[in-house]
Amino acid sequence: MSPKETTRPRVQALLLLLVCIASTIRSSMNIRSIHSLDGFIEEGIPPARPVSANTSTKKRVRRDVKNFWETIASNCMHIDHVCRRRRLWFYRTTNETSQQPSLLYWQGNITQSHGYGDKSKVQFNVSSAVRDIEDLDSCPYSTVKHHLIVQSAYNDMMGEFYSRTLLGLNQWILDYPIESREQLQMYPHFVKFDRRMLVGHQMFLGGLPNNDIYRSFNDFVRDGRCQCFEKLIFCGYSTERHSQAQLFPKQNFTGDQANRMLDVIKPSGKIDNPKTQCGFATNRESLLNHNCVGYRRLRNSLHKVFNQKAPSLGEMIRATRREILLEKGAISSDNDGVDVFEWKIVGLAKRTTRRKWLNIDQVLSRCDEVFMRHRIVCTAVDVETARRAETQLVMHRSLDAFIGIHGAQLTQGVLLPKRAYIVELLPWVPWYLFGDWVRTKSKPTPLGVIFHNTELQHLGYPLGRKSVPLCLDVDPDDQEAERNCFMNETNGNIEKFRWDERDFNVRAGIVTDFISSFLLVSELSCSEMQARASSQNYVLYNAYCRESTTGKSRYQQKHYYQNVSAKSLTNK
Repeated sequence: MSPKETTRPRVQALLLLLVCIASTIRSSMNIRSIHSLDGFIEEGIPPARPVSANTSTKKRVRRDVKNFWETIASNCMHIDHVCRRRRLWFYRTTNETSQQPSLLYWQGNITQSHGYGDKSKVQFNVSSAVRDIEDLDSCPYSTVKHHLIVQSAYNDMMGEFYSRTLLGLNQWILDYPIESREQLQMYPHFVKFDRRMLVGHQMFLGGLPNNDIYRSFNDFVRDGRCQCFEKLIFCGYSTERHSQAQLFPKQNFTGDQANRMLDVIKPSGKIDNPKTQCGFATNRESLLNHNCVGYRRLRNSLHKVFNQKAPSLGEMIRATRREILLEKGAISSDNDGVDVFEWKIVGLAKRTTRRKWLNIDQVLSRCDEVFMRHRIVCTAVDVETARRAETQLVMHRSLDAFIGIHGAQLTQGVLLPKRAYIVELLPWVPWYLFGDWVRTKSKPTPLGVIFHNTELQHLGYPLGRKSVPLCLDVDPDDQEAERNCFMNETNGNIEKFRWDERDFNVRAGIVTDFISSFLLVSELSCSEMQARASSQNYVLYNAYCRESTTGKSRYQQKHYYQNVSAKSLTNK
């Protein structure tokens, strides 16, 4: 054997030894980061920062979590292979149901988060015991894989539903995209049993990826038919663990029965998401100082999904605008060549129950009389008469401006196209009446915050004493007599005077002045919008504008709040 051949095995052995030593050193350096990641997965504790690059491990962990309800941060919980028979719930016998929890819906007293106590008639209690079903055909599985129950405080009110349910839920879906919208069905849960799902709820849920089949959770649990579900998901609830003795002290449980532990879900205030928490910071400084884009992202996501689900949406909007112009006599049915988008359509929010706009017909007539020659018309928009979600969507997408009293009906204003105007009429609330937050000019109202940092123009206008159709025979200069009349409990005035129950009048000049100042021109710069709002007693809560309309300056969000309190407003 030659010297060269003798040396080669020694060199190979030495190289192998060096590789093993290096591998051992590298493993010892990384062992803490790997252990921490395991702890994060199993125990929910944050991982330590890896000593060396370990991105492949992190990506693998992220991919393993396919759905947002599987993450600890979502505060959603889910149960698998659960069945309902004659309103009784139980787990179906499978290889996966051996560790299912005993789950109980327990409303208790939720006055702090929801404003009322235990008024629920919903019964949902599933035992950890599993049952065999011999006749599978009599109790089939739902063809939909995932059933998502969503709950938040005051979610029967559209504005609250939009901010407390949709804002966080939409962000979770953006972070963890739904694999198949046909395999996700949603159920809004209204804690107050006398509340019902409205067309608006269905319409907004339609802006999320799901199968577009909606039913309230209250109706779902009362269904007596036998059916099984692969997965039920609960979002908008807190989870606790209690013994039966704690939950049912009047039952006099003893021994093992008393100590039997139940997982309890209780309604919480909203569906949380770390990326949208800033949407609930409503103090003036926070709104001015941070760039919270949660509501902008929600609005844009809804529009994107609507367009995906309805490819012909653009044609439906065109047809609706044409129908409005024909009804107004603004165009002729013989002329099919009219570009309906050369016109501007202003919607006035109409209600048929409380908070009715009493002189809306007069204002509509005056608007058309003055502005039809300028290719601007006004039309009434009544969501209460729109029986289909699609109708509400197309109705609002067809508008260039939307004017209405502070309230839930303005929530659909988020459906308007980019750079459209929302005018929120602020109710007259004197210092002795509860509810001055509905007319703030130093920051958005609780409803108005949903337009914050969106691509919409949001203005507020404070109505005055003359908007109130009560006590008109009392001398307005005698404030004590006027107050006594408004607050009279004997004749029922006090109930009619509350801002959330009160009907109102709007001087026609308020609407025509807005149109003259903001809609007669194609575009206003930021400073022009601010100046016109200030001169007309408007507050410009949110402006999506450019510093100059002639150059290539970019659009940006601006907020021109006024440094006044709600109680010191001067009213017209």
